[in-house]
Amino acid sequence: MYQNFPGGVEGFCRFLSDGNENTPAGPAIALAMEKGGARQEFCDHFLRGERYRKSPELAKRFLELLPIVNIKARYVVFKPLSELAQAEAPVSVTLFVTPDQLSACVILANYDQARSDSVMIPHVAACQVTGILSYQEGISGSPRCLVGMTDITARKYLKSSLGDGHLSFTIPWKRFREMEDNVQGSFLESDTWNSLIS
Repeated sequence: MYQNFPGGVEGFCRFLSDGNENTPAGPAIALAMEKGGARQEFCDHFLRGERYRKSPELAKRFLELLPIVNIKARYVVFKPLSELAQAEAPVSVTLFVTPDQLSACVILANYDQARSDSVMIPHVAACQVTGILSYQEGISGSPRCLVGMTDITARKYLKSSLGDGHLSFTIPWKRFREMEDNVQGSFLESDTWNSLIS
C-alpha cells in the first residue's frame, strides 16, 4: 500500500525520515490532506518527517527488505484464543506483557534451544510485528518470537487502553504449541517465578 501513500513510495520514505516539506509537491499534498480532513499531526509529520529513519534512502531500503506477502484469504481475523475453533490453526499468538512477563516469555522461547536468539525486537510498525513479520517467522524453518509495541507512534495512541507498562510478544503458532508443552517442569513452576507474580 506504500504506492498509495500521499506522494507515493518516495513520499512515504520521506515521511519516515526527513519529511516532504522541501519537495516540489510536498506542501501542496499536505494542504490537500489537511483540507480533506487529515489530522494536523499527520500533516505535520508528512511535511517534517517522523524521523524514524535517517534518510529517505535508508527508508526505501527498509521497505525493500520487508517480507511483503500476498495473503490469499479475503480476511485476516484477530480474536482471543478462547474463541478459536478446534479445527483452526492461527498464524500466530500475540500477548500483551509486562516487563516480568516479557522476561518469562523470552526465557521460555529459548528454554528448549541451544541458541539464545529465539526472540527478535525488530524496528517496524506495531502492525508489522503482528502481521507480516509473524507470518514470515511462522513459515520459516526456525521461527522466532517477536517483541512489539516499540513503535512510539502506536504507543502514543494505545497508551489509554494498554497503559505504560506493556509490550507485545508475538509467537508463531507452531512455536506457541511447543512453548506451551514446555511449561511443565520449567522455571514457571519455580519459586523464583512465583515470587515475581505473587
